[in-house]
Amino acid sequence: MARTFTLVAPLALVLSAGMALAQGMPAELSPTGPMKGAPEIKVQPGASPALPTNPETAPRITFDATDHNFGAITDEAPVTHKFRFTNTGKGPLEMGNLTGSCGCTVPQLEKKTYAPGESGEITVTYNPANRQGSQHTTITVNSNDPTAPIQTLNVRSTVKPMVGVEPKVITLGNIERGEPVTQTAKFITRIPGLTVASVASNNPRTEAVVLPAVEEEIEGEKVTVIPIQITIKDTSKTGTVQDLLTIRTSDEKRALLNCTVMGEILGELVTLPKSLSVGGKGMAESFATQIRVQSRKSKPFKVLGVQSVAAQGPNVMGFQVANDPSAQYPTYVITVNGVSPTEPGSFRGDIVISTDMEGEQEIRIPYFGFVRAQQRQVPPGGVANPVGQPVANDPWQQRPSSLIPR
Repeated sequence: MARTFTLVAPLALVLSAGMALAQGMPAELSPTGPMKGAPEIKVQPGASPALPTNPETAPRITFDATDHNFGAITDEAPVTHKFRFTNTGKGPLEMGNLTGSCGCTVPQLEKKTYAPGESGEITVTYNPANRQGSQHTTITVNSNDPTAPIQTLNVRSTVKPMVGVEPKVITLGNIERGEPVTQTAKFITRIPGLTVASVASNNPRTEAVVLPAVEEEIEGEKVTVIPIQITIKDTSKTGTVQDLLTIRTSDEKRALLNCTVMGEILGELVTLPKSLSVGGKGMAESFATQIRVQSRKSKPFKVLGVQSVAAQGPNVMGFQVANDPSAQYPTYVITVNGVSPTEPGSFRGDIVISTDMEGEQEIRIPYFGFVRAQQRQVPPGGVANPVGQPVANDPWQQRPSSLIPR
């Protein structure tokens, strides 16, 4: 009987404390007195009102319309619409939070409670700045309507920018070294008299020429189009092209427009891979991989040397170079052997390959990797990541529990 009492008494103590917490009373779990600082559970008000349990006295939110289409609009100024709703139920309608998706601003309602038959409005403001074409945004409405506690309002529009450039990104693809390449972008404006004042490039190899304006019809609308002829005149250096053009208009108050030019200048030699990812390694962990250097047009060449130039961290690589006689085109295989740094963190740099190929005497391959921090060894029976240390003079540590054997 005594053993049974030892098990039941603490359980009754826990249950009574749980009932006390549920009723808002202080918990008294400590064997020496009340446990102070019991956590208080807080609920954010207005996020999602409590739903009524009696359907005969429940509210009902009814919108005049849940969809609105602004039609064709410009990108110069925000537009506004009001969604009207009515409580068509038999109980008070409690409105919760209103949230809008990207581009939509929805102020919270000052009035939160609506009697049966009472109406209200949700004002939605849509900002079309920096947008183009067909647009769809939504507004989420929370209420205590048990049949539809969450409703979605839809806002649609077709945004026509007053000024724009097409395409925003010019993709040139593969470019043969030594051969200039030209592409044309269009500056499009719906503002009479607006012209292109200047086009500047962040790379001197790329230049832009503004051509005479013409009138074109786009989707049934006449607009002014100013062609911009873009030329990469210097393609002597192989590698990635990612140049930025900045377009300034005759209206100094208007924001600048950008156009990106992308491509890859190919030489006689190609490398696989073009960049080397070492990945995550342990401290002082060895790794090995290979790089292939190949002639695209069967032109013979030699690899004269290979070295690594560290931009962050120590030099961690060594190289062995060998000709691949089985390849269809002249090919060298570079075997990379390395040991990761002894300190955690990232390491990166360039692998520099020297060749006798005219115009491609130096080929750079970026490399990058990181060293993981060493995990602390856990003794048998220990805890991998302890949250905290035992509290001094804690009565629970001093007095054994009768529920858990020790």
